[in-house]
Amino acid sequence: MTGFELTFHRRANLLPNRFKAIIRGVIKLVKQGYNVNFIEMTANKKALEHYGLREKLKKLDKENKNFLMTDLWKKARSRLRVFGIRVRPLPS
Repeated sequence: MTGFELTFHRRANLLPNRFKAIIRGVIKLVKQGYNVNFIEMTANKKALEHYGLREKLKKLDKENKNFLMTDLWKKARSRLRVFGIRVRPLPS
């Protein structure tokens, strides 16, 4: 099964309609069995909290082996191995 590593940086993606559509898409991918690693950056963490969606994704993380919600790339790197994803070495 294909996997996705998801993070987004554009401020426009944090607007209510677009952000909620992205999160609905993430949930749909997980329910369809795709491996998804959601990298929680500062801006999207605040948006998740603002729109009341952070707990929903944390629950998704807890209940689904194919979904990882990580807060930092270093932590994500170790968890990606669970998906069998090869991780490139960090630059020195």
